[in-house]
Amino acid sequence: MEKFLPQHMDKAQQHAEVFEDSMIMATLHGYKNNYGKVANYLETAARSLRELERMEKEKEQYDLAIQLLRRIKA
Repeated sequence: MEKFLPQHMDKAQQHAEVFEDSMIMATLHGYKNNYGKVANYLETAARSLRELERMEKEKEQYDLAIQLLRRIKA
């Protein structure tokens, strides 16, 4: 079962890539002690994670609604 609704798949992929890229860049700047840049990249990563979580919860709510409708129908 997918973690996201079909209409969210492209956006979820984009956010996953932004998260990954941001973590890599935060790590690289961390080695150079560029703390402001690290903070900016971590904030970007956090925004993407929050959006992924929002889409995941929306899928969970959708699945729950479908289950309830099936029970009512049965």
